[in-house]
Amino acid sequence: MADPMRYAAVIFDLDGTLLDTESLVFQASRRVVAKMGLPFDEPFFHSMVGKDDATCARMVQTRYPGVDHDAMYRHWMDERHRMYAAGIDLRPTAAALLAALAPLGLPLAIATSSLRESAAVKLRVTGLGAQFGAVVCAEDVARKKPAPDPFLLAAERLGVAPADCLAFEDSLPGAASAIAAGMTVVHVPDVVRDIAPDAHFVADTILDGARAAGLPV
Repeated sequence: MADPMRYAAVIFDLDGTLLDTESLVFQASRRVVAKMGLPFDEPFFHSMVGKDDATCARMVQTRYPGVDHDAMYRHWMDERHRMYAAGIDLRPTAAALLAALAPLGLPLAIATSSLRESAAVKLRVTGLGAQFGAVVCAEDVARKKPAPDPFLLAAERLGVAPADCLAFEDSLPGAASAIAAGMTVVHVPDVVRDIAPDAHFVADTILDGARAAGLPV
């Protein structure tokens, strides 16, 4: 078990790690594809998990050539925002972990592939925004996950060394990003159940992962 005192900060991915949004995005994608009369490719949409919007847009253009991609993207964003406005559930044990972390005094940050506007909506709807000292979004880094840049910038904004951070991720690109940043990584798979081979800890919930990593929660 790791010494909890070795962690200077905790950094979370947002979608699929703290928030149950990956399943909502999957539902939105299914509806948009049906609306446009296109075949729904489940493995393809699973492969988009953990990637930023720009990368996903390029993937969609390749997978569905010859369609109005601007209209498709607008439909997709409308569906997502409609779902978010109706309420966003937290992932299992996320609320319990955040509550348990509060008295420990560890600074917290988010490193997300979401655009800033989208992340702000999610944090506002869930009421989580005030708990984080830094929020790194897609616009903040030139290189997205799986590059280490989002997690490195989150650590920099908190004023801590990356090696002293504990990171939580649900996706393979996200876990690879945090590992490349030199952090201790807890992988908690969500929609895609594949396991990050180099993650330090793998758990069914982030609370279980935090305990496995040695946090006194």
